[in-house]
Parts: sequence; structure tokens; C-alpha cells
Amino acid sequence: MKKENQATKERVEGFLFVGNQLALDLLNTRIIPDQTSVELLPDTAALEKWLMAAGLVTSAKGKGLVRRWRDSEEARRFLKELRGFRERLRAAVIQHEAGAPIPARFLAELNRLLEEYPTRIAVSAKDGKLQREVRFEPSTPREVWARIIAATADLLTEVESSRVRKCESCIMHFYDVSKKSSRRWCSMNICGNRVKVAAYQAPLLRSESLEAVDLIRTRVEWCESHSVVILCCPEAILGGLADNAADPGKFAIDTRGDQLARALAPLASDTVTTIVGFTEVTGTGRLYNTAAVFHKGSVVGLYRKLYPAINRSIYAAGDRMPVFQIDGLTFGILICNDSNYPEPARMMAAKGATALFLPTNNGLPSEKADVAGHARKVDIALAIEHGVSVIRADVAGRADGMVSYGSSGIVDSRGRVLQSTQPLTEGLIVADLEVSLHEPRAIP
Repeated sequence: MKKENQATKERVEGFLFVGNQLALDLLNTRIIPDQTSVELLPDTAALEKWLMAAGLVTSAKGKGLVRRWRDSEEARRFLKELRGFRERLRAAVIQHEAGAPIPARFLAELNRLLEEYPTRIAVSAKDGKLQREVRFEPSTPREVWARIIAATADLLTEVESSRVRKCESCIMHFYDVSKKSSRRWCSMNICGNRVKVAAYQAPLLRSESLEAVDLIRTRVEWCESHSVVILCCPEAILGGLADNAADPGKFAIDTRGDQLARALAPLASDTVTTIVGFTEVTGTGRLYNTAAVFHKGSVVGLYRKLYPAINRSIYAAGDRMPVFQIDGLTFGILICNDSNYPEPARMMAAKGATALFLPTNNGLPSEKADVAGHARKVDIALAIEHGVSVIRADVAGRADGMVSYGSSGIVDSRGRVLQSTQPLTEGLIVADLEVSLHEPRAIP
């Protein structure tokens, strides 16, 4: 019920009020859902609704004034002026957010409007105490400038610039009033229930090659600048598959010490968690096909492939099906062939996973390499059956007599393919996933 009430407060008459500040709510009358600009003040009828929804006009007298004024030429001029001011304010707010000086021309405009439309202050008694309050009862509709300009002055002088920021998922700006100043989205109801994920279709490298670290680092840097939270890389991207190597010991990593953390150190990021496939070696010399969850410079989890090969493999089979949680997204990891078996996905979904990441390495002899279509069908089936998103990251290209066409793709929980890659091509695909609470359930 609380969430529904909050959502109701944030959306009034088709407008969004998530800025926690009137000037920011004005900015948010132009939004960009799915990269397409939407003007919420297209005409004076919409302007009338916004003035009332924003609480700028509340009395019956004021509403009557605006209603009579709405269809006039003066109202159309005012709307044009307001939208122009809004975009100049947007540029100033972006400067403010960055800690840069506000343009002198904008300050001059602001001061002119403050002088032309002053705020009326009164002192009144309430509960035995004196209090200062703003008196606002417009005699003409244009006087709503007084409230808008005063709010703009307050935003630029009274609010810490570090607490004013743009939503990570859309164009909206907000004033972060949380105690820890850690809010990243305009609203949990609108954008905060989404996580941006990426799958890296890396080039198929020669066996025992470790050059993938530099390639992945470039992708991590891109993800940092595009608000991606989780980056999934292919199976055994570090060194390649042990089954194809003459001496896997050259690139196998012992996870008991800090060897893995040191190998992944170039991928450390404060904002991007990376899933990286590698060959793990234990103290007894046993090899596992493993994926690491690398979060803020630390390995926070490992997953060992449960079904190492269709026929035979030098890898031992893993025996655990853990789930992980990053930024509210609970997810599991399946490595390549694991996705062909129903039990791992079922168990992970039962533990609350709403997404499955699939590091994959389909480097195969050319006569067996055409498997991308099968992989996509598997991903769609997993998504529909378990109500989870599926993010597969494969390799692509030719090396050492092997071919991989690349089966990387992102499928949502309804089985819709959101993104896919081109055959035989390195690339990065990105999509927003909804973070829905997927309650753990009993496992029969």
C-alpha cells in the first residue's frame, strides 16, 4: 500500500513529480523514455493541468483565472517563455551538478525575473509561535513565475550540488534527500526497479591466450560511462578451454590465495560487476570450468560448471548452484552446456534468481559450429519456463582451427529477445532488466 501511495504522489494528472524540488519538477516536464523525447507541456491545456498538479495554483479564484486565461495569446506566449526558461535551467542544473559555475547570462535572467516577480513573505502566529511563510495568491496567471523563480534560486543557493543529479536511467533530475545521499534513480517505481546489464561477445582467441583482460577492461570502461551494472563475459575467456590446450597449467588459476584477484585487478570498478570465465585448479590438481563474480575489486563468488562437456572433458563437475545479488538483482550463473539441463535453472529460480547469466564458449570444429540457433531456443525456453531473464555471452570468430558464430543474446522473462549480436563479430549488447522480487519457494 505504501508503494502504491508513493507512486500516486509521483504521477499526478500525467505529470511526474520525483524531483523533490519545484524547479526540478519543471525540468521533468520533458522526459526521454526509451531514448525518445516526450514533451509534457505541448499546449496551454497541459500547462493549466501542470500548474494545478504542481500546487502553484490551488485556490478556486486562482484556478478560475487560469481557466479563463488558458486559451489566450498571452497564455501561449507564457508557455513558450516557460519552456525556453526550462531548457536554459536544464543547462544550468547540469553545470551545477558537475560543480561548475552557473553561466552569467542565466544568472542575469534569473535576477531579472526575481525582481519582476518578487516573493511575498509574511509572518504569522501558529500554536503560540511565530513563523515565516510565503504568501502566494496570483492576481494574474503570469505571477506563477514568482514561485518558479524562487524555487530556482533556492535550488542553486540552498541545495548541495552533490545532491542534485540526473537519473541513471532517464533524463529526469532529482534532489537526493536520502540520509546517505546514495539515491541513483528518479524513482524506485519508475527507474529504480531496473538494472542495466551487458553481454560481451569476445573474439575467439588462440588457446592459452591471456590478452582478453585488456579487451574486457575496455568494455568495463564503456560500461562505467553508460551505467551498466553487470557485465557478463564468455566461458573460459581467460586462457581458453582446458580441453583445447596442450598445457592447461599455464593459465589455470588457484583460487585459494590472491592469484585470481590479481589476475582480475585490471577489471576493478566501483560501479560495474564483471562475470569472468576461467580455468580453476585446486590444490590436488583438479580442474574446474569456473566463473568468478568480480565486484568492486574483490571476488565475491564462484560458480563451477556442473556439466563440463557433452561427451568427455578434463574438467571435474561442480556440485553447487549458488545465487548472487548485486544492486537488488538476484541472479544465477550457468556455464554453456549447463543450460541444456533443467535442474540448475529450476533450483536457482527457486532460490529467488530473476536472471541467469550464461558464459559460453562455442568454439567448435566448423562442421559442428552452427549452434547459435539452438542456443537462442534454449534461452527463450529457460526464460519462459522459469520467469527469468537470460543473458548469454559467447565468443565469435576463428582461431586454432575452431569456429564460433556467436550466440550472445539477452532475453527477457517473457521470452522476448531484447538484444543479439552479429555472427562472427566481436560486440557488446546492453539491456535494462526489471528488478522484480522473485520470492524463494520450496524445492520439491
